[in-house]
Amino acid sequence: MRPKIAIETGTSYTKIYKSRADVVLYEPSVIAIKNGNYKKPIAIGDDAYNLIGKTQDGVKIIFPVNHTEIVDTKAYSAMVSGFINKIRKPHERI
Repeated sequence: MRPKIAIETGTSYTKIYKSRADVVLYEPSVIAIKNGNYKKPIAIGDDAYNLIGKTQDGVKIIFPVNHTEIVDTKAYSAMVSGFINKIRKPHERI
């Protein structure tokens, strides 16, 4: 049986809840990409936030949600996919 999840995305933080559990992820709503490659982000969440001001050329820090509106759908999709990969167990399909 696949677990049910709920995602609450805010301008500052994203929370993910799993069925029969409390919050399983609480990280900044931010993603770091290099050369426009959304398919292989450099970092998401806490890791991306820690890169602010420390990036090399070609690396872009993106906050895909602004004032409760998704402003960059590609970045948002990559960020959420990365967050789901962080919380899932190796054998689990979500």
